[in-house]
Amino acid sequence: MTPIALGLLVCALGQRPATVARVVDGDTIVVQDLLLLRVAGPSGAIRTVYEGKVRLLDVAAPESNQPGGPEATAWMRARLPAGEAVCLTDLAMPVRLDGFGRVLARVLDSDGDVGAGIVAAGLAR
Repeated sequence: MTPIALGLLVCALGQRPATVARVVDGDTIVVQDLLLLRVAGPSGAIRTVYEGKVRLLDVAAPESNQPGGPEATAWMRARLPAGEAVCLTDLAMPVRLDGFGRVLARVLDSDGDVGAGIVAAGLAR
């Protein structure tokens, strides 16, 4: 199987290409054009996701209304503007959701691991 190109970003085997629709805060984005994924919800029901929220795996940024939250959100919006191509990785099948119904995944862009970037910038842990 060959890697899939989305915009200028090429996702490796096992990664899922998507497009950023918007940034929610420093550790959550909304993606669209996500290739079909089987997602197990909190109730265990299986469904297919085309667009939805993604929580950066192993990253905790302050909420937008908490100290440091606006800065973390602004950093994420600058890094991942709407229309940006990303690859989701570290997805289990069926995909895991957190308690808020968000897909848990590492997010990669053309500069690398987005979660590692916001942590390195001191805006998340």
